Amino acid sequence: MAKRYFVTNDKNVNQGANCEGSTGPNMFETARTINVAALCILLASCGGGGSNSGSGPNQMTASAETGSNNTGNTTGGTSQNTGSSANSNSPVSPSNSTDAGAGAGSAPPTSGGIAGGTPPSGSTSGTPPAGQPTGSTNNTTVPGNGDPAFAHDTTARFNSPDDLAVDQAGNVYVMDTGNRVVRRIAPTGDVASLPGTYDSLRPSLSTGAAGEVFVLDGASVYKASPLGNRTLVMTYPAEAGSVRPIDISADGSGRIYVLANYRTRFWVHQVDPDNPPRGTFWGDGAGPHRSVYSLNTFGSVTGIATDARGNLAVGTTGPVPGASDIRYVAASAQPVDDPSSTITRWMVQLSNPNIVFGRDGNLYVADADYTYANSNPVSVSNVRILRIAPDGTSTTIFSGFPDGSTNRQISSVKRFGIAAAANGDVYFADPYVHAVYRIGPAGRVSLIAGKEGEAGNAD
Repeated sequence: MAKRYFVTNDKNVNQGANCEGSTGPNMFETARTINVAALCILLASCGGGGSNSGSGPNQMTASAETGSNNTGNTTGGTSQNTGSSANSNSPVSPSNSTDAGAGAGSAPPTSGGIAGGTPPSGSTSGTPPAGQPTGSTNNTTVPGNGDPAFAHDTTARFNSPDDLAVDQAGNVYVMDTGNRVVRRIAPTGDVASLPGTYDSLRPSLSTGAAGEVFVLDGASVYKASPLGNRTLVMTYPAEAGSVRPIDISADGSGRIYVLANYRTRFWVHQVDPDNPPRGTFWGDGAGPHRSVYSLNTFGSVTGIATDARGNLAVGTTGPVPGASDIRYVAASAQPVDDPSSTITRWMVQLSNPNIVFGRDGNLYVADADYTYANSNPVSVSNVRILRIAPDGTSTTIFSGFPDGSTNRQISSVKRFGIAAAANGDVYFADPYVHAVYRIGPAGRVSLIAGKEGEAGNAD
């Protein structure tokens, strides 16, 4: 795919006015006339047989654009309380578990691997073609306490995984922030690293309708193919007075949406990744690269989500504790300046939410509460996953930490990852213990990648 490099250059950002408070023949039949004893002697003299020479994970040559990944960098921040649970594979029953995943209407598929056991030692070997992810196939199936078994790659290690996305084929993409790479968890459970590194403190990702992965890394937006080849879509200007991109999402028509901020003003920019903007493109709501939503607030916009039709959800927190909500903006109402009567507000108490639409039409929210001392975070608790129906009804489908703990001592605020698959599965990343989990439609939790409490960098 040809690479495109475009840079925006607008510095004159409208401040606005209103302000609130992803088979031949059988050789034995054809050799009947050969004397068996002679054949044995012949085989012995030839030293018959071959060797199975491969062991160890597949290694990938670096992409021309980004250089080698899998650098072994594990410098990302870790929790002060990262001990592994003694019963790490035992699921925790969430609140309202009978409601979890309702609305999808289909059971999750049984994943690949060897049911109920561990496969033979050793991994696939060889060097894949350039541009494809590296990875291994050391899997063990993990029962989901009532849900079908799901393969768990026992060798994979993460370092502060946070943002998640899932494509239509069931591949889960993980922003492994501490290792600066995107990891892919296949439906079989195999983990592989995509080429390229991402250096910002809080990169975000989303998947498109064609299986591509969009990554927001600092001021740049990248598009990676399912095989891992990536191209630069666009870069926001870095000069003083320029807007700062915060989050990214994609709809079912191949368009991406970027949440951007300048001072008290927030925009959601709709962009065609195959024809990215070359200059000023926000503020007027016109053209293929337009601002579809804007808000002037003394609070904050924490993240966005879009569904296949381009309907938009915006997570906000107010300038005072407790003043938070999620704002639903239908595609038919875009572009719009907030406040507007065309915007629906769902009153939900939020702290540092990560939001995503499921293909069942519901919105899923991962959030937690943080305690501070002298403006520094010291603990995190009340981790919860909410499902918000189109009518605004909110249901808690999981609460607490998957490893069974209720409170953790921390030194930094990290985002909990969330993604929702078409079959009703919800995926959850816990950056403080470096693990990724699946919550099945029956409400059961399974560890599917990483090892609780152990940071690392391995496929």
